[in-house]
Amino acid sequence: MMRRMQEEKGGEKEKEKRVVRRSKRKGRRAREKKGRRAREKEVRKGRREMKGGVREHKGGEKGNGGMEKEQKDTTR
Repeated sequence: MMRRMQEEKGGEKEKEKRVVRRSKRKGRRAREKKGRRAREKEVRKGRREMKGGVREHKGGEKGNGGMEKEQKDTTR
């Protein structure tokens, strides 16, 4: 109804849409976009909250080189 009135008056100005920068690590879209391995990595780093409001895994310090590797046995 209001729109019709405005058109008679001389049209309305188009509103410019601002492009919103999306977070690459949080929202639902980020989750859809990522692969399975990437999502698992997030869980290990303790970022991703799982269903039921429980954190699947509280990760270690950020950037600690990932999982500890088994040392090679060098004894003879």
